Amino acid sequence: LPNGTLLESPCHTFYLQLVEPPPGSATPWAEGLVRVGLGARDVPAAVRALTERGIVFVDRGTVQPSERGALTREYLGSVTFELVVSHL
Repeated sequence: LPNGTLLESPCHTFYLQLVEPPPGSATPWAEGLVRVGLGARDVPAAVRALTERGIVFVDRGTVQPSERGALTREYLGSVTFELVVSHL
């Protein structure tokens, strides 16, 4: 997953990550929304509920749903949604 600065909302229920192109990247990057993070008390339960509703989560290599978080495939052309454990 790309590194970036994670911004948390004042209500602590959603997050936005600022991601910059890797240094020396030959691929042009346009500004846009890439990932939206949503807080969940029980990430595995949220993954099960959303999977039942047709949401697809990335489950390969080092990117797999866990107790701490889960990442969806791309939606709306380029946006992913990430569940992040939140105890609020």
